[in-house]
Amino acid sequence: MSDRDSMRQVLRSWGVQHIPHDNLHVLSKVPVDFHMPWQEAINRVGPNTSHDDEVRKVEARFETWKFGGERGKMVSDYVFLSGEQLNYRLVCESARDQGLLLTEPHEAFAIAQNNPNLDDELGANPMYLVATSARSFDGAGMACFAKWYGHQRGAGIEYTSAFTNDLYWFLFRRP
Repeated sequence: MSDRDSMRQVLRSWGVQHIPHDNLHVLSKVPVDFHMPWQEAINRVGPNTSHDDEVRKVEARFETWKFGGERGKMVSDYVFLSGEQLNYRLVCESARDQGLLLTEPHEAFAIAQNNPNLDDELGANPMYLVATSARSFDGAGMACFAKWYGHQRGAGIEYTSAFTNDLYWFLFRRP
């Protein structure tokens, strides 16, 4: 059984019956600290994130302290997928229809922090792991991501309309 087949089998055990994308990956038992201060979370994921990057200025839009319960910590299972023809809105709708949950920036950041060589493991460089809970900025949706580029890692934010090719991996949480 191929890795892709075994990952699809895991997703079926979660109740996800149809994932049409060729590029998918499952990570289990990922620890996330939603109470970690925003700047610290960015610094841990991406030592190469510039001090004036837009992602450092949007903390108030992503009130992550609301997640993870009283202690702010959670351990979850995740699936992320990519493909050349994926569209942010459609892939999020499809994932929600399958019972998967949208993710917050701290989740993408935690995966990058705990898996610094994920891009090499997946053969995807550059690679952007997109937290799928977008926020509106002047009427347009934007989402945060962790990125791997060469031997550098960082964090960023971009308009959801820009996530249009297989460099972008969309992150979802198991319910």
